[in-house]
Amino acid sequence: MTASSRQNRFWRRGSAEVPTEPPPGLWAQNRERILTAVAGLPRLPWAVRLVVDEEGRDTGFAILRGRVPEAERAAFDFVASTHRLVGTMECWGFPRPEYSWAGESYALTPGEALDDRYLLPEVAACEAWAHGAREPEAFLPLDRPRFLMSPPDFVDVAAVREAAFGPWPDTPVAKRWDVICAYSDTRDGELEGNWSLGRRCVDVLARELGLRVLLLSRSGLPDVPDLPNVEVRPRLSHDEIMGCIARSRVTLMPHRMDPSPRIATESLAAGVPILVHSQILSGWQYVDPETGAFFEGAFDVASGALRCLSGEHRTLQWLERSYGRDRAAEKLAADLRALGGADHLRYALPTSLFR
Repeated sequence: MTASSRQNRFWRRGSAEVPTEPPPGLWAQNRERILTAVAGLPRLPWAVRLVVDEEGRDTGFAILRGRVPEAERAAFDFVASTHRLVGTMECWGFPRPEYSWAGESYALTPGEALDDRYLLPEVAACEAWAHGAREPEAFLPLDRPRFLMSPPDFVDVAAVREAAFGPWPDTPVAKRWDVICAYSDTRDGELEGNWSLGRRCVDVLARELGLRVLLLSRSGLPDVPDLPNVEVRPRLSHDEIMGCIARSRVTLMPHRMDPSPRIATESLAAGVPILVHSQILSGWQYVDPETGAFFEGAFDVASGALRCLSGEHRTLQWLERSYGRDRAAEKLAADLRALGGADHLRYALPTSLFR
């Protein structure tokens, strides 16, 4: 059975199984049903995930997130033979990290070194690419359709607010820090989050402006600014991070080569403006006068922080107008329909959001 014929099994014109328009708040209404259905799907390699509808059913589409190890080639080949594949720039600028990382100290391992990474069979199998880059032509095959879509688009606003504020998401909380800056305590995390710039920015904000700064996942490391108004904590759980963001006034994002900065939309969901490096690979699309500001480097991070601290921002309202799980799922469905997907596909969620 071909991918298109199997897809038509699920998306027959006139079928009563799929509504022509999703009702408001579909994710909130169907959350448990979708999660239960996704839990019953076959487990797949990390690099490939299915796309499901508002009932958690397989739509006949799958996404590719990264290079497929040879040990998982058979599982990938099965998915590729039964689904239409869309590639994503979700992991380290895949499929061409050597280009996206450029001068950021990324070194290809011998197993990654190829004359042309577009010749990877998994890359060749993708009929289109989703991305968050300003200039996707620098990273993606030129002969395939491209559309703007990044995992942070699918932020679950209600879940973020529950993690940040507990059972009373509309109750204001006291602000403990002026600026929060979250990192992974790994070398990859340092590169992705541009710690070399982040360290200088934290020093400027704390030393020159006297701001209270919270640094996450940098505890015990020697290169953290040693200042009384810089608080450092070890790696925290996701809910703990959301709680810290809610108690901060600005989220600093020095990231440059991050292809999927979930902290951007999570901060907006928690009502916290974002201060974002202007050269970020993905995440620039979440910056608006209502949500925060850009900065170029350590020389102007102070002025950017002051704009965020003094301005009137409506981060949650902007986010709910522009992104969130339902809006992103509807947009992805429209993008898949534009590729020739079934006419009745109105809601599409990558299962990478769940596991």
